[in-house]
Amino acid sequence: MQLTVPVEAVTPSVSRHLPVLLLLFACGGCSALIYEVAWHQVLQLVDRNPLRVYAALEFRIAFFDIAVALAMALVARAYIVGAEHGMPGMLLRGAVA
Repeated sequence: MQLTVPVEAVTPSVSRHLPVLLLLFACGGCSALIYEVAWHQVLQLVDRNPLRVYAALEFRIAFFDIAVALAMALVARAYIVGAEHGMPGMLLRGAVA
């Protein structure tokens, strides 16, 4: 059994939101370029080798990304075990967030 959606049902919603989506896409690209230029300007101020500084920063970012990915399993388990209604559950959700 194959589900099909009529094109008429999707087109008005997509065409109505398309300008907003394109604006968000453009803003994301602009922010990425601004971020790149800012990093370039900051690395020019480093007296030592800027490439080594950049590499050290990227390795630290990668380390913390891996640590967060591994810790998420523990956090999810604690969240599921301790999730309850009321103030204790709200405090747990706030701490996890």
